[in-house]
Amino acid sequence: MFPGLIPAMVSPFDERGELDLGATEAVVERFIEAGVSGIPPLGSTGAFSQLLGEERKRFVEEVVKIVDGRVLLVVGVGAAGTKEAVELARHASSLSSDAQYAFAFRPATTGLRTKRSSTCHPTKAR
Repeated sequence: MFPGLIPAMVSPFDERGELDLGATEAVVERFIEAGVSGIPPLGSTGAFSQLLGEERKRFVEEVVKIVDGRVLLVVGVGAAGTKEAVELARHASSLSSDAQYAFAFRPATTGLRTKRSSTCHPTKAR
């Protein structure tokens, strides 16, 4: 579908837990200098689940500006719900991204099971 290399991309955060757009620009520029074919913001390693919808939209808007058509832009739009994923895909498309992709989002439950088993004790039925 897309030729060449499209590496996983991180979403850099600053010390306050906010998106670091300066660091994002450095990541994108390094990828482009290395000769990648595309940039995939907010993919499965991009901390998308830690961001609100508006933060995700703003991040993609900034990445679109940084990339400026120099390489493919394939935006991750995975979300916990279909409506949000569709909204994010429409937004990315309106910004002229080359493609959008969604992936199954399922919160980890292993920790929940572990916590439950260590804090809940079975009782006998009466």
